[in-house]
Amino acid sequence: MQPDNNGALCMPSCEPEVSPRQNEILIKFSAILAAAVLADWLFYGHSLGASVTLFLAALASFAALTNPVKASWRQVSLAVAVLVAALLPSLVEASWLSIIFGVAGTAYAALMLARPEVNWFERIGESISLALSGIFRVFGDLSGIGKALPGGEKLADKSKFLIVWIVPLVFGVIFLMLFSSANPLIDGWLSAIDLRALFEHVSVARIAFWLTATMAVWPFIFIRLNNVRAIVAREFAAMGVNGEQAYKSRDANKGLFETLFTPAAILRSLIVFNILFAAQTVMDGAYLWGGLSLPSGLTHAAYAHRGAYPLIFTALLAAAFVIIAMRPGSEAERSPLIRVLVFVWTGQNVVLVISSILRLDLYVQEYSLTYLRLAAFVWMLLVGLGLALIVARIVFRRSNSWLVRANLVSLGLTLYLCCFINFPRAIADYNVDHCRELSGHGTWLDTSYLFSLGPQVLPSIDRYLAKPFIALPLHQKQLPEQMAIAHAARMQDWRSWTLRDWELGLYFIANADLQRW
Repeated sequence: MQPDNNGALCMPSCEPEVSPRQNEILIKFSAILAAAVLADWLFYGHSLGASVTLFLAALASFAALTNPVKASWRQVSLAVAVLVAALLPSLVEASWLSIIFGVAGTAYAALMLARPEVNWFERIGESISLALSGIFRVFGDLSGIGKALPGGEKLADKSKFLIVWIVPLVFGVIFLMLFSSANPLIDGWLSAIDLRALFEHVSVARIAFWLTATMAVWPFIFIRLNNVRAIVAREFAAMGVNGEQAYKSRDANKGLFETLFTPAAILRSLIVFNILFAAQTVMDGAYLWGGLSLPSGLTHAAYAHRGAYPLIFTALLAAAFVIIAMRPGSEAERSPLIRVLVFVWTGQNVVLVISSILRLDLYVQEYSLTYLRLAAFVWMLLVGLGLALIVARIVFRRSNSWLVRANLVSLGLTLYLCCFINFPRAIADYNVDHCRELSGHGTWLDTSYLFSLGPQVLPSIDRYLAKPFIALPLHQKQLPEQMAIAHAARMQDWRSWTLRDWELGLYFIANADLQRW
């Protein structure tokens, strides 16, 4: 028997109690295992659908249960509201955009509970880091966790021997694969190695899935409560740069900037830019909508398409110039004449964006609608909104950081609303309504492109085939029926359920008597 700390005798079987830190680590590892099991059950071998919503909701719960919640009840309610709003798009349709919103919202809600003192703009950056940092976090965290376990210091020292071999082995394998593709001898040696017996009863794909799932959920369970500003300060300190030196360096760099962007240079630039933009606007008005004849061999559709995207790039470049030249508190911003010229030029840029939208609309009328052209419309609207925000920043004397935040909010809201729009159906409806077969002008309906968009286009195809003089090409006659059957089979798995697919299923039931396929 051995005496304990109070001098009493203790049987040799007495062992020190498990520390709270070790209990915390055990709980976190259990949560990661549970999340990986859930991911395997929901995703492996199944199509995406309601499973995405369910998994992200469970991941948010795991994060809240395994990390200290420092938020007030009001902040907890707000975090739940953010999570619900972020998961709604994935319930409507499991697209890459809705999944991005779901993951970002889950990370944002988890950080809101763990770090309520951080402002919303910084938390967005931390959410992106949290969602993408899994593969970079695991090995570093495991090293720290090992030291917290009994005998962990010795184990950590021994594990250093293995850790230093991770990078050499990974890159060594990559280089070996590259050499085998370039050297027939090495390729022959590697081909002679038969690994089938080793992997005969092992699913490499499933192991890779589990590893990926573990790395993806890891940062949500082991949330690091780092202060971004403090990290930046430490990085500057490590480089030997203090605040005063950084300030002086910034002032020194302003010399070249102020030499190029003097009020006189900005004034002359705005005069030249306004003249050029006015000329472009007048030409667009004359050729596109004024009825002026174009040069021989140039159609209105070609004229419209040629300028749609370059004009948007021009508007973006103009916006960048205004942001750089009209710095808050600068002499140029205080000049009444320069302010007037900036407003006039920005107004011309708005007209330029409208012209780009009308150009693209003319091209779409002639050559039909596609995903990329629809995305271009959304992008042009965002550029126009950004120009309006630049004017607001100058009028209300806001900072450039305010402008960045405002544009970020407008971008986020626009993309969020896009999650609820059935783009395949919208594209198919437009192309069917404006095809030459039904409208008498435009281009012939590209049914191959429509079928590539998925089963959501089938109601539009039904309207197209309702005309007795229209039929699908022979190689496409079975496609609608095959797509409908595949959709019905997919909906048999509840994991793949989405609101949009459910609505399409109701359409198939209501129109089961259609014999056009």
